[in-house]
Amino acid sequence: MSAIAGIFSRAMSGEPTEACLHKMLSAMQARFSDGQKVLTIGPVTLGLGWTNTSGERKGGPFSSHGKALSIVGDIRLDNREALMSILGNCAGGITDSELVLKAYRRWGEGMPSHLEGDFAFVIWDDSRQAVFCARDRFGIKPFYFRLTEIQFSVASSISALVEMQGSGLDVDEDRIADFLVGLPSETGKTAFQQIRRLPPGEYMTVTRDDVRTAGYWVIEPKQPVAQAELPDAFAELFTRSVANRMRGTDQVGVMLSGGLDSSSIACVARNLRSMQGQGALDTYSLVFERGSGADEIHSIQSVLNTGGFKPHFLGPELPEPFAQHESVLREQSELFLAPGLSNIRSIYAQAKANGQRVLLDGHGGDEVVSHGYGRLRELTDQGNWLRLWREACGAAKTLNVSPATICLQLLTSRFAASGNLFNSFSTFSQSRLPYRVRAKLSRKRTEWRQLVNEDLVHRSNLIARYSAARDTKAGDASEQDEHMHILANPLIPHAFEVLDRAAGANCIEPRYPFWDKELLLFCLGLPASQKLGNGWTRLILRQAMEDILPTAVQWRRDKADFTSNTAVSMLSHNQALMSSIMGAEADRLAPYVNMDFLRKAFQRLSQQGDRAQLEDILHVWRSVWLSLWLKQMERGTSIEY
Repeated sequence: MSAIAGIFSRAMSGEPTEACLHKMLSAMQARFSDGQKVLTIGPVTLGLGWTNTSGERKGGPFSSHGKALSIVGDIRLDNREALMSILGNCAGGITDSELVLKAYRRWGEGMPSHLEGDFAFVIWDDSRQAVFCARDRFGIKPFYFRLTEIQFSVASSISALVEMQGSGLDVDEDRIADFLVGLPSETGKTAFQQIRRLPPGEYMTVTRDDVRTAGYWVIEPKQPVAQAELPDAFAELFTRSVANRMRGTDQVGVMLSGGLDSSSIACVARNLRSMQGQGALDTYSLVFERGSGADEIHSIQSVLNTGGFKPHFLGPELPEPFAQHESVLREQSELFLAPGLSNIRSIYAQAKANGQRVLLDGHGGDEVVSHGYGRLRELTDQGNWLRLWREACGAAKTLNVSPATICLQLLTSRFAASGNLFNSFSTFSQSRLPYRVRAKLSRKRTEWRQLVNEDLVHRSNLIARYSAARDTKAGDASEQDEHMHILANPLIPHAFEVLDRAAGANCIEPRYPFWDKELLLFCLGLPASQKLGNGWTRLILRQAMEDILPTAVQWRRDKADFTSNTAVSMLSHNQALMSSIMGAEADRLAPYVNMDFLRKAFQRLSQQGDRAQLEDILHVWRSVWLSLWLKQMERGTSIEY
């Protein structure tokens, strides 16, 4: 993990100073532990705060050919060996950043498409007097910038750019409206009008006279993978991805929830360590009240009982949703969609205390592998009623709905061309929390905007933007179309950024084995029957983990439900805070929130407690965080990472 920063003076006067870069790095100092360095070349100053998670002898910035080319980056490459073979004349100790610089000399602006892994970097090309920047395909590494006619500044965190800007930042009301309805804004926006992000899979070139951005990656349809030996092929790709993300340090741990994704990563990583003669693998697990919907201790213990692990448990007394809200707001800098963030932060803090530098995370397994619900539409369109019923029965057990309900809505969707069911199905994999799935099945289409002040709805053009974001063209969608839509959802890079900020505050680098390009493309090209088959969702992963996972985990259908825990925790610790925000401090929210609607939601939440509806929980949760964030903006508090 690294903190990168850079300033390019686009005006002929007012060259950047190293003091400015040190100030930016200081705002990100929690991200690095192994030193920092600032380098000035003409109108550009580059800075790096470095934590050695890659086993490299040095961090950067790096220059070549007499500083004709210079780079600063937060880079972890998966295809080092292939690049070294193609580029030639690469010493064994070459760093990932130096390798990217050589690749730029070879391919110029076409270089990012040749890279595989997680990266965000800035290259100064002195011959062109140009800054070239790029971000990885999935947005795992953060990249923020501020562009004016005078200056172009970049950083790994919003906080560094806020520190540079000082006062005068304007809140983006579109982002507030989107936050209130749970919709991430377009991938280039942040909560501040003057600060932007480079979207995943894009690069940018900035000169004194011109700014150009372009995409180098787009998810495209794949030809179906051949049927032979599919589970073995998946297992090989998955194991290689886990191994790649263990490269560079022995201080690797795994976040183990007991679910299919995290358990698969933990067991494969444990096996790899054993083959290399290394010790037990550290695991980090949240433990909730026994018997609650979030209790997964039996699945966790099933994995741990296979041996080779050093477990760490956190709970059952866990931080409540608004715990340390001032610290959370300093870390996040902007609004975030993550009700369980307080729990994740506790894992990162414990991992840091144990000397960990890297945590493997199963986040995104649902999206990459896919539950295969699009196959149900395919079977409906084919009129394959017997197979449809069999697969619907299996899907119903996972979704906690009746198979008759699924089939009825599919038939209604087909003959009425309404598409309502698949507007829900397309969002099944957007969250790891199944209670969201159930909420989406029952959510009325007219309710989504009720929390938002009607004036803000119109000011932000929310209806049109929401409709565009939800338009899946589901009526003609195949399973692969649905899968592609899920993978392209802006919630994915949003989640990566939220996790990166929380992990970075503890100098932890999260790595995600499911987010490997080759593995993702393999899954995208799978026959639908390998995603939903014989009544089992995500069949390919279950088959691939034969003799690796405990059977009880390999073939489990259920997932944890955090609804009741979240509601009880909010009410037990924050009744006074929430009441104040909706009472004495309501003026702060009134321009953005329908306060009458919010107060009724809060009243229902208070009365129903652990039986509260998800929508009421989310309405109150988002409103409280918005109020706290606006209060911080009013104070003009200096944001530190």
